[in-house]
Amino acid sequence: MADEKSYQIIETIASGGTAVLYKAVQTSLDRAVAVKKLHPHLTSDHNFTRRFILEAKAAASLDHENIVHVIDFGVEDDSYQIVMEYVEGQSLKRVMEQWSPMPLEFALAVVHQILLGLEHAHAKGIVHRDIKPGNVLLTRYGKVKITDFGLAKLTQSKTQDTAANSILGTPLYMSPEQAFGESVDCRSDLFSLGTMMYEMITGKQPFASENYMGVIQNIINRSVPSPKRMNCEIPPKVEAILSRALSKNRDARFQTASQFRIAVEEFLGPSRLKETQDNLKSLLLTNSSTIALQSTSAAGLVRRKSSRQRIATFGALAAAVAAAALIALAPGARNKISNLFNASHSPNPGENQVMAGSMEEGTSLGVPNNGKAASVDSLERLLGAAVDTSRSALSDSMPSENPVPPRSKARDGSKTAYSAAEGGKAESDSAASPGSDQAVGDPEIETSKSESKPAVKKGWLSVSAYPHAEVHIDGKYVGDTPPSISVELVKGRHKLECKNPHYEPYVEVVRIVSGELSRREIVLKKLKGQISLAATEGAEFYIDGKFIGITPIKTPISVEAGPHQLSLKKVGFHMWSSEIDVPANKVLPLKIILSPRY
Repeated sequence: MADEKSYQIIETIASGGTAVLYKAVQTSLDRAVAVKKLHPHLTSDHNFTRRFILEAKAAASLDHENIVHVIDFGVEDDSYQIVMEYVEGQSLKRVMEQWSPMPLEFALAVVHQILLGLEHAHAKGIVHRDIKPGNVLLTRYGKVKITDFGLAKLTQSKTQDTAANSILGTPLYMSPEQAFGESVDCRSDLFSLGTMMYEMITGKQPFASENYMGVIQNIINRSVPSPKRMNCEIPPKVEAILSRALSKNRDARFQTASQFRIAVEEFLGPSRLKETQDNLKSLLLTNSSTIALQSTSAAGLVRRKSSRQRIATFGALAAAVAAAALIALAPGARNKISNLFNASHSPNPGENQVMAGSMEEGTSLGVPNNGKAASVDSLERLLGAAVDTSRSALSDSMPSENPVPPRSKARDGSKTAYSAAEGGKAESDSAASPGSDQAVGDPEIETSKSESKPAVKKGWLSVSAYPHAEVHIDGKYVGDTPPSISVELVKGRHKLECKNPHYEPYVEVVRIVSGELSRREIVLKKLKGQISLAATEGAEFYIDGKFIGITPIKTPISVEAGPHQLSLKKVGFHMWSSEIDVPANKVLPLKIILSPRY
């Protein structure tokens, strides 16, 4: 059991609907740790706390350099808590947002380390069940660490508290057997990692859809698009690795993490793998604020390069990541964060860190018929990776013993954030944090800020809308997304609107609960228009390369509003082709007469 005197709480990192994550010091060893405490109201659910204990024990049994360590867990003042190592770095999801697609060798080096961690867990009979970019951390020393065994199934245990027939996990990275609700084994984790690898090297998610059920259907039924369609320079051997990892038949996949790892090693070769891992360390240690981020093509890294060329390539990319993080900061804060990031000593309060302890509230993939973003709420959010973007690095005030949650601010590209709790007063973005894992796909919780006054009847709303939208709350503009916007609101009902002139508006009345974060990740639906075609009879009609029919086509054709490439073809006639902009909610009449060939 965790002893209250053994851990001194320094500050609140984040607060979610299930737990509060603190930065603390283990007094006996004088080292920084992350302490996660369940909200007291959850301890009344005996099944919930029993699962929490089982999963904590599963994670604590793992001891590997590529897995975040669980140090302790127990009950204090009727509150369950878990103590984890404090990891310095950033999440893979954050890195993928900066590089899309990622350099091939860099991606394979990350996959290789993940596989080493999975080998260890699988050897102990533990299946992660929720492998995704947000659950992978990259330390500033080049190590890759898997977090969040909150969905782990301890297969050697006689107690089956994580039921085989329940659908758990982040939908975009689920295996087909998970989507079916079947029992899973280590091969499910390998499918999820294959999905991540596909996304890393192509920049595209293979099963993305407008809503939760669409993703599930794609995972079960949709053939994975060839990665060469996304990037024609992806080597055939890498395509073969992906094809095997993403087989819907689990018996046709890699059967173990070691098989998958060996395939990666055989492609890269020992010297190339070592060189890439060394460059990965150099990449994450580099800090600069002068070079703009640019994606590096897979082909450029597939070709053999001298050590000097490789280091230059990775160094430039690393500088860009650091620049992207620092640009969002106010001038006074940039120097503080830059100094902290370059320090090589043990973590101190106020440094930019990545911690064990995911505070995610759910995964929302679209707008279902009831008009609310679909979410998946499950215990996987309890044991994983969260980002400590401590505000103390940006403020001269000292953290209190029990800091309250933050006054939220718009992140990165957003210039202001609206606080309904302050009567709609906008706040500047001077305290935006670098390297935080708060973005697409798997939104994170806004980091906490130390304040002397206790929070009273306030909650938070985090909004991400794609591809782009203006966000309005209670009729007031609060910023643009992406990136995600976090807003502090008084408890109660608030009207959320996301607007884009080329997409259907999203409107929802959101209920804010005091002390909790509500999250919405919204995929906007494109507005529709229609094409009414009058053309030479017997011609083939194509829209964006897709065959529509043979003229005459008597009924208007419904398409997404916006530009489309239209074509008419008929033997003996000159082809007609043009880009046409289809207006939203209107019928566009077209009359096309093909010219005969002479």
